[in-house]
Amino acid sequence: MMDTLAGHGRRLAVRLILLISLAIIPVNILAVVLTHISIADFQSRLRDSYRNELTTHMLRIDAELQDIDEEATAFIAANLFALALGASVDDPVILRIALYDDLRRVRDRLNLASVACLKHNPSGEAAVAFGPALAGANYDLATVQTIKRLCADSSLLQRSANRYILVTAAHRTFLLKSYPNKVYTFAFLIDVKDLLVGASNMRASEGEQFFLTDEADRPLVAMTAAGEVVSVEEASGRPLHEMLEAHRTGDVIAVASSRMNYRLVRVLDANSLAARIPLTNRILQLVAILSFLIIPLTWLTIRQLVLKPIKVLADAMHEVEAGNLQRQVTVQANTDEFQYLYESFNRMVAQIELLTIQSYENEIERLQIEWENLRLQINPHLILNSLNMIYSLARSKNYPIILEYVRRLADYFRYALRQDGDLVPLAAEMSFVQNYLEVQKIRFPDAFTVSYAIDNGLEEALVPPLLIQNFVENSIKHGLKLGDVTEVAIEARRQGDVMVIAISDTGSGIAPEILEKLANGEIIENKTGRHIGVWNCRRRLRYFYGDRACLAISSALGAGTRVRIELPIQRRNSEDAGASSTASSPGAEGKS
Repeated sequence: MMDTLAGHGRRLAVRLILLISLAIIPVNILAVVLTHISIADFQSRLRDSYRNELTTHMLRIDAELQDIDEEATAFIAANLFALALGASVDDPVILRIALYDDLRRVRDRLNLASVACLKHNPSGEAAVAFGPALAGANYDLATVQTIKRLCADSSLLQRSANRYILVTAAHRTFLLKSYPNKVYTFAFLIDVKDLLVGASNMRASEGEQFFLTDEADRPLVAMTAAGEVVSVEEASGRPLHEMLEAHRTGDVIAVASSRMNYRLVRVLDANSLAARIPLTNRILQLVAILSFLIIPLTWLTIRQLVLKPIKVLADAMHEVEAGNLQRQVTVQANTDEFQYLYESFNRMVAQIELLTIQSYENEIERLQIEWENLRLQINPHLILNSLNMIYSLARSKNYPIILEYVRRLADYFRYALRQDGDLVPLAAEMSFVQNYLEVQKIRFPDAFTVSYAIDNGLEEALVPPLLIQNFVENSIKHGLKLGDVTEVAIEARRQGDVMVIAISDTGSGIAPEILEKLANGEIIENKTGRHIGVWNCRRRLRYFYGDRACLAISSALGAGTRVRIELPIQRRNSEDAGASSTASSPGAEGKS
């Protein structure tokens, strides 16, 4: 079971899914969380703003209530004897009129007091003065008569002595506070609608409610959505939060008065709070949630453009390896690069089939050598590494490097796949080597440097194809050291009729036991598989040159490796030389 899971874990599709998930999901989650925090912070600041508005309104009410108390105190001080002792028996009415006029002038100086009352205690007569307060200027006749009866009610005046109580007159609700004396009692009535209307003028959105509650959070007066102030007598025994449990409320803000035993309560609607969220925040939240769709879309794109073409090519390779040389890739690729690989694969299989039917032993050996060489150069692992590199560059949107990398890679495969096994000019081989090194520089930037030293006149000298590249590739694959810059040197010198080619590096070197096997012409086998590159090069040298070629390898662990190849100098005739050369050499002397 564990082996099966490990096998699936090595599959490209599984690793791509993990990579996409690890790259996108954390970013999406972070975006959702940050957007939620931003919205929560905005709503918190909005609630604080509502609370500050309500607090400011209550401070204004308390200030006006203090003005009422100060004016009442001044009125008592100015009429102390009259209020306490009354007037002579002969002229009590004149005094009452004078006191009433003074009280009405006091009321006119107060913004919040809607009604002022003066009651003569011995006779029970009451005089009432109405004023143009915020909302109490126009009372109907029934309300006026009810207010007069309230002002004459001794028990009610006694209960409201020096404190505010809630009273109702017809359809109106008032706060009543009286100032009793021996002969006269005066009182002020404040229309509750004036308190709530002032608060409702701060309303920022529909759906909000305002209440006047007692200290036990029991609602006494409420303002309806239409702006009507009504008493909440039927629910006077229930706290406000119990009444609001059946409704979806965003928040409840309560501010207590310092001058009376009541509180103003502002109930915010959750829908109204949500509607106040800025459009940009809501768009960001929606985008953050929808961004999770990027994962399946990205996966489907990669699967269609990369994984399916690779599977087609890999399946065809497996069939060819199993001996089916008639296998051709007939599907149309979605990209030019894969289409080129398909066509190259088809040409390769056709070439292998053609070479297989040759009747003489030399061509069979040649076919085997070239086929094994092509298997080294074109394998799914190399293609997958290249595609992974292209994918990584594409994610970073480094399009100039992608173009350069794909061009170099296409030239690499074009050269590797087109060779028919004949000798090629040194200039063409060196151009191929340089192209391969430029591809590796993109994969391993700043990991190695390369220097070239080619004698003039050797450009048209013939060499086996992919010979020099094989040892240069070994220097890159096995010689690079982590954290160090490896120096690779490629030389081609003339020594009489012999061309000496040297490939050296300052890399990791070769273990002595491996070096001994290479010198003996053995195939290297280790846990990563069979390594037949050097063995294959020796066979090809024997095929082309017999005993006239020489290959020697020297190396030491940590000190680098040097490969020395001696070949007899051969050239084609003048008309063939120009046709066979595919590119010029890097130069007689150079470093990159």
